[in-house]
Amino acid sequence: MVILDDKKITVAYAYGPRNAGDFALNLGSINVLSRLFKKNNITFISRFAEESFYFKETKELLAKYEPKIILYPCFFDVDKYRQDKSERIWKIFLSSTQYSYYHLFPIRGYKKTKLPGIKAISESDIVLCNGGNLFYWNRYRKDIAYLFGILFPFTYAKKIKKPYGFLPQSIGEIDGLGKIILNNIFKEAKFITLRENISKKTLYKTFNLDYPTFLDLAFFIEDNDDINTTSILSSIGLGKKNFIAFNIRSGKLGDTSEFNSLKLKNMLLKLISLIKKLLENFEYDILFVIQNKIDFIFTQQIYNTFKTSRRVHLIEEYDPMILRSIYKQSITSITMRFHAAVFSLSSGTPILGIYDKEWGPKMIGTMNQFNMHHKVFDLSDIDPNKFIDELTDNINNNIFEKEIKHIIEDNKNNLINYMKEKLTQLTFKRI
Repeated sequence: MVILDDKKITVAYAYGPRNAGDFALNLGSINVLSRLFKKNNITFISRFAEESFYFKETKELLAKYEPKIILYPCFFDVDKYRQDKSERIWKIFLSSTQYSYYHLFPIRGYKKTKLPGIKAISESDIVLCNGGNLFYWNRYRKDIAYLFGILFPFTYAKKIKKPYGFLPQSIGEIDGLGKIILNNIFKEAKFITLRENISKKTLYKTFNLDYPTFLDLAFFIEDNDDINTTSILSSIGLGKKNFIAFNIRSGKLGDTSEFNSLKLKNMLLKLISLIKKLLENFEYDILFVIQNKIDFIFTQQIYNTFKTSRRVHLIEEYDPMILRSIYKQSITSITMRFHAAVFSLSSGTPILGIYDKEWGPKMIGTMNQFNMHHKVFDLSDIDPNKFIDELTDNINNNIFEKEIKHIIEDNKNNLINYMKEKLTQLTFKRI
């Protein structure tokens, strides 16, 4: 039953499929929100401007799975993928001017605007921030233009007295100017939800705010019976449960770029050594799975080291539903990307996670929620023997599938009930 069937909601932002994990957040949030709102009352604002290829790509894939959802382009046309540095600087200047105008004259701006995203926020009953890992300001990344851009829907909503909240987030270290900017936004939110306890503690320590923890939204994607990857896998010589899926990450926090050459070289040597041990100790083939475009070159480099072996394969895929099916057919998966872990666990496949401290708390924090902290390894200090032992345990003792699904279903219901409680307390107001 839809609880708020007459209410309109705008969600910022819809992520593109250049990173399958990000796009999965769109599908997960729709699955949750459609328990509270009618689907044709749910509007998403894209991370990309209308001119961007990634906006068209997002729109097409979203329509494939959720045709009732409305998608509007981003307010700002700042795109590192198709603009050189000088053009981006100019676009940031224009965006800053636009940003100031809508904050100084919100009502006039709404009446005169040609931007559908502004109209959507103004005419909505509530604005929500999509889940993810959006908010940070620390030694790994400080970007004032990024932060103001990401926050625009919520600063504008605040200006026109529109309620707003945050779907499950991971929050890394935030200090200095970032803390000052985010403090005002977080304090005025009707609710904030976190996706692991490490972020919950960070939010409390940094902003003295205490909010509940749920799982990442991508856990809440429902299975699609129309998706069948048997033919895809058989075309590269693989079958059900006869391979280990291996997902590699080379991108920095926020995937703004790859790590520097020295760090990549060290990663390369460690991963090649680890993969050699896997091939020596297990009879299973290894399938490298690329699900983020930034990882392609580095993964290809590792694959090339082993491609003469008939036991090593490579696939590139950005549709999260297809990826879930691929991970489901693996005997176990090894992943450096958080959402590859989510796809695996939610489809009943055990995992080993590898993380770097720069990527924030999401991997280890989420695995703690499943009491599986021992299945996560720090990239800088992997004990190969312990890694092999844990992988052997995954292969021989995969008895946790029902328990995992129970945790996921409970989390989903708890999130829906929490949001229902918060939303039904609100007084809604449209311009």
